Amino acid sequence: MTKEQKEVLRKIIYAVETGGQVYGCQDYNDFTEAYTNSSEEHAITIGAGQWYATEAKKLLQKIYQADPTTWKMLDTAGIYQDLVTEDWSRYNISEGSAKAKCIVNLISTAVGIRCQDSLMDEQMAEYVKEASSLGVTDPAGQAMCANFCHQGGYGAVTRILKKTEQPYTLDHLYAACQTDTGNQVGAYKARQKFVYNSLKKYFTGGEDTMSAIETATKQMEDWANDSSHGYDQTYRWGEKGDYDCSSAVITAWEMAGVPVKSNGATYTGNIYDVFTRLGFQDVTSRVSLPNGSGLLRGDVLLNHVHHVAMYCGNGKEVEASINEMGTATGGEPGDQTGREFLIRSYRNYPWDCVLRYAGGSEVSGGTSMRILRYGSSGEDVRQMQELLIKAGFSCGSSGADGEFGSGTKAAVEAFQAAHGLTVDGEYGPDTAAVLQNMSYTFSPEIIQKGSTGTSVLLLQEILRARGFKGKDGKELELDRSFGDNVQYALESYQKSRNGYLKVDRICGANTWKDLIAL
Repeated sequence: MTKEQKEVLRKIIYAVETGGQVYGCQDYNDFTEAYTNSSEEHAITIGAGQWYATEAKKLLQKIYQADPTTWKMLDTAGIYQDLVTEDWSRYNISEGSAKAKCIVNLISTAVGIRCQDSLMDEQMAEYVKEASSLGVTDPAGQAMCANFCHQGGYGAVTRILKKTEQPYTLDHLYAACQTDTGNQVGAYKARQKFVYNSLKKYFTGGEDTMSAIETATKQMEDWANDSSHGYDQTYRWGEKGDYDCSSAVITAWEMAGVPVKSNGATYTGNIYDVFTRLGFQDVTSRVSLPNGSGLLRGDVLLNHVHHVAMYCGNGKEVEASINEMGTATGGEPGDQTGREFLIRSYRNYPWDCVLRYAGGSEVSGGTSMRILRYGSSGEDVRQMQELLIKAGFSCGSSGADGEFGSGTKAAVEAFQAAHGLTVDGEYGPDTAAVLQNMSYTFSPEIIQKGSTGTSVLLLQEILRARGFKGKDGKELELDRSFGDNVQYALESYQKSRNGYLKVDRICGANTWKDLIAL
């Protein structure tokens, strides 16, 4: 989802949970005792998103990790200890108790509100990913499924999809949920109507996305079924009716209203960067390249160097392949063999990745900005690296080389951790806004036994990125506390420098300099 789509979906879910079904309204201070909503709910529910039981625990843990200093000032009732020792699946306290009042104080702070929004966005993203894996490609339809999942769980989504006419559009999903009798979805007709109407009114990239996918795929199929279109790399943009593999895919999407050619897509080597900037998602991890399991109609099958095709469903792919002489140039216009531009059974070419159109582009404030992530390259990557290095975060031995490798990913993660951002290793609008507006170099504090806070979090992120684990053999927790496991990992790092650093379990100026310079 785009940033704008996430915000719209969050507002819709908040509205139906605590906002009285008024778009844009919510109650961040909500506290609901156990058994209030249902005799089956054995624990408290809190916040604008109505987080129940262990989800309430997760929200409170997130608030503590984001700002332990504020937490310690407000936690006058021992809530942190309850997070450690109590069973939150049955955590039941009365609304008027000191503990309940303390929880409300914690979740209603500025950091508490930010954490509620962040947790809601994370959950919605996961629900949307699940919907996509079930074959829902329409973004508005995915958002409707996220609503079902937040209310009734994964089972509610699969139950309703079984009743839904394909393709899984918002309209089809809403029609199906009207016939549902499940107590967590079907019984709440007014809620489903509000969500449906709000998605129609505020959510962009829904039916238009489905239309673009179908238009592009159908265009490729039409070319394949028309013998006046063959394969040629000399006249590759249709001047004589012919295309090569990349120009065909690029032109089909351009004609479907997705301006990939207008924004610089010209061949297989730059398809990934341009397409992902304009609303395509890399879904390689969700499919099986050997047998095509998980592929959806309209998916772009890409080998960065040699070939590109499109999946058209039912185990088939469509592509411009080769001319009648078995060469790239020199043949007659049109398809002389019936196999220059064809629909064929899916095979793993081999493909490097699969791109799926999700609608819209990843933009912020109306200015085009592609999301930079591991594997990205270009001038914008180099500029980001220069800013990270200037801020004191090394991008590895290659420096600002314009390649988003493991060193750059570690630097982005460390920067995000140091500034209270979501640590995902991706350079998007939120991270860019902080980095680009910095007018100082980050100066971490000396860390020793008893230290807590942002500098400890930065150390934990860097040690994790370098592969140093705790005394328990596990990856370090990002809890901002310089405990035994972090001390052990730091000592291991200092020892690994073979006498260059003093092994004292203290992260002072020399150790910081060495950590950030690597």
